[in-house]
Amino acid sequence: MQRMFWPLWGLVISMGTASFVEPQSASNFQSDVDGIAACPTSFEFHPERDGVYDLSSGVKSGTITPPKLIKYVEPEFTNEARTQSNAVSDFHKQTVLSLIVDNKGKPRDMCVLQSAPYGLDKQAMKAASKFRFEPATKEGISVAVRLRIVVNFIRVY
Repeated sequence: MQRMFWPLWGLVISMGTASFVEPQSASNFQSDVDGIAACPTSFEFHPERDGVYDLSSGVKSGTITPPKLIKYVEPEFTNEARTQSNAVSDFHKQTVLSLIVDNKGKPRDMCVLQSAPYGLDKQAMKAASKFRFEPATKEGISVAVRLRIVVNFIRVY
């Protein structure tokens, strides 16, 4: 039986649409690993200063339409993850990213909320940096928003 490696995306990215997911604490990942920035334990939103809106309050109030994924790039497994997954019958690792989708639909200011081993965080960030979105809108105008992306790396036989 041939083994295949499929990184699967969930919660935020599903069928080409970016959806709001309740923000969670980053308490399980507090320090930088392999030069990847860890997220702060909370984010402050000051759209009047930096132009970045809180997607959660905007979607709940109906004033912000979430961004939509229009270009998806599949993240790759690292060789180390392939080796480790061969040693177990069930391989499932997860990276949770926080990023800003700017008013042109490009991801920026990524950080890791929840880390996965074997270099998978870097692979998740590398792929997510190539995503393109239809930007979020507020009253018909494109705006930048922060959102959360969950990247699942699962071995499938």
